[in-house]
Parts: sequence; structure tokens; C-alpha cells
Amino acid sequence: MGLLITTECNRRCPFCFVGPLKDGASRRMSVADVDRLCRFWKVRERSPDFGLTLLGGEPTLHPDLLAIVDAIRAHNPAVAVPLLTNLTCSTELLAGLVQRRVQFLVNLVDQTVNSPEQERDVERNLDFLDQVPGLLYNLAVTIASPGDRFDHLYRVLRSSHGRHVWSVRLGISSPGTDFANRFPRQFSPKYGKKYVEIVTACHQINPRLEFINECAVNLCLMSEEDYLRLSRVVRKLNLVCAEPNLDVLPGFSAQWCFALRDVPALRVDNVFDFPDADSLRRELMRRALQFAATTAAGCQHAKCKTILCRGPCPAYAHWAAVSASR
Repeated sequence: MGLLITTECNRRCPFCFVGPLKDGASRRMSVADVDRLCRFWKVRERSPDFGLTLLGGEPTLHPDLLAIVDAIRAHNPAVAVPLLTNLTCSTELLAGLVQRRVQFLVNLVDQTVNSPEQERDVERNLDFLDQVPGLLYNLAVTIASPGDRFDHLYRVLRSSHGRHVWSVRLGISSPGTDFANRFPRQFSPKYGKKYVEIVTACHQINPRLEFINECAVNLCLMSEEDYLRLSRVVRKLNLVCAEPNLDVLPGFSAQWCFALRDVPALRVDNVFDFPDADSLRRELMRRALQFAATTAAGCQHAKCKTILCRGPCPAYAHWAAVSASR
């Protein structure tokens, strides 16, 4: 389960999932909200493999972030608490998160998004993480356009910071009918080739790196040839959406996938309308199967001759259906 604890952010990334949620007044979860969700999800009974990911916006902008982590730990000291962050926070806050054994997924962007001050913040915080004995963290990058450059990623991997990087999560701007990062309107092999280019470059810098595919839909933009080139080095390349992400927003709404937030059939307005999280997941899975069947005409994955489909993905099916109607 992911908790979108705040919609506030200090950057405007072109691939942002949050999109319109950033506009207007910031929305936040309270510590009490998080505690209630932990009880709903029965976090106390979960194994250490279970993760409760903190998302935003930029979650380090939440004034009660440390208290939120403490609330989760009060339910289960062993459960994983990943944090997706742009790492522009204060070093003091970062130290508190390290002390609480938060797992960092650092979302790297280039200087066209970060200000010079933010670039210095990121570098300072990477220097700080370098000093933590035994600490490993993960990096994340997103391809918003096939022409994007990823020198910032390669620079980090080649620097002293690189020895602390365990994995690189790769994503392509995902589908969403109301997001700035709309899925490409036509298939282009350039996206898949850029994906291969990034993995190849990272692998040359550090052959021991793990690579994680962010979304199954990324593979809809990849040719068979490119897929086979990656299959030996990219971890979880065969990832498909077998289960809902269950990213819960302030106000307790949730959806199968964040890209489907505007699809009523796959959105739950209040997770507490269900007796527990397991029943919620079963209902979302039922809805997703039904929805995928009703929108199959938008994305005929079984008949596709152009690309190697790893779906089906109801998000892409919905996008294709909406686009065709326009």
C-alpha cells in the first residue's frame, strides 16, 4: 500500500503522476489518518516483506513526516517504510529518517527541473547518506521523452555516491487521461530504445546494479528485439499488474492504479467503506477484470502485430478508447 501523505511539492516534473492534485490548496494526511490506515491494513500482523510506501507530492514537505513514520513503527517495528523523495529536504530531517530505518527511493531529475539551490541540496544529502555505514538506497528516473538525457543519473553512479546505490527503477511516462505525462499517442520504438540505452549505460558503470521496471505498460513501447536485449539484466522485466497498487490519497480515496484515478469504475471514494483491506483488494481486482473486458476494443493486445505486449493494462485500454472517441 502507498500513502500519498501530501499533494504539496517543490518541483514541477514533466512526468508527474500527481498532476492536477498539485493545483490549489495542499492536501495532507494527518498522523491519525495514517494510524487508522495501519489498523485497516492490519500492519501489526504483516511480515517485514510488506511495505508501506510514503508518497507525495514531495513527502518530506509534510510537517509531521517523522511522526507518521513513528506511527507506522508503533504498529510493526519490522515493516518496510520506503520513501519516494526528490531529496531536497534538510539534512536534519534526513538524519531523522535514517534513524527510523526509512528506505530511500531517490527520484532523480536533471537541472531543467531542479533549481541550482535544489541541486546543491540533493548533492549535500547524497554526501550525508554516503556517511551512513552500510546504507544502500535506490534511484528512480522517468523517460518523459525519447530525447531526454540522463547524464545526471550517470554522474551519480560514477561518483562516490554510486557505491551506495542498490537499484535503478526505470519508468516511461505512464497513461493518464488528465495528467501532464499522458501516454504517447502513437507507438514509437524510440521509447524502448531509450530504455535500453539507459540500462546499458548504467550496467557498464556498475554491472552489479539491479534494475526494476516501474510499470508493465512501459513494455508496450518496446520491440521484441529490445525486450530480448534487456531480459538478462533487468529485474522484474515481466512485471504485470496482477494486483492493485492501492495508493491511498488524502481523504481516503484509492484506485487500482494512480493513472486510473479519473476512471470511476476503478476508483474507491473511501477505503473505509470496506470492512478490511483484503476485501477492498478483491473488489478492485474484480472491477479491473470487468473493466478490461469492456474496453478491450481500445487495446487489442492479443492481436497486436507491432509491439510485444506484456499487458493487458486497463489504463492503456481506457486511454486508447477515450482517444478513439475524440
